[in-house]
Amino acid sequence: NLSKAVEEITLLLKIKSEQTWPLEKSYEDFTSKIIILKPFYKYNLREFCRSENFEMKSILLKIVSAVHKCHSSGILHRNLKPDNILVDERGKIVLTDFTSSRVFS
Repeated sequence: NLSKAVEEITLLLKIKSEQTWPLEKSYEDFTSKIIILKPFYKYNLREFCRSENFEMKSILLKIVSAVHKCHSSGILHRNLKPDNILVDERGKIVLTDFTSSRVFS
């Protein structure tokens, strides 16, 4: 639903991190919101763990850093799982699916 999508976008804009689903640009007018996203990620974490590029320690540090950035921004993800962690060919990660997230103070 549209209100959930707008809520998720608002949370992502609050976090402002390349380790969360990155919003390249956002434009808003009175009737709609247009989001332009950065490039597609090839793997989710489950798929990346099976690839030749997989390095556990590096990936775990990046995930912990991304979660810390969320918490530092007052956001609890609440749905962190391998399918919601995307990884590119170089091992860069982003967290996705903030629909269950909550703001805390």
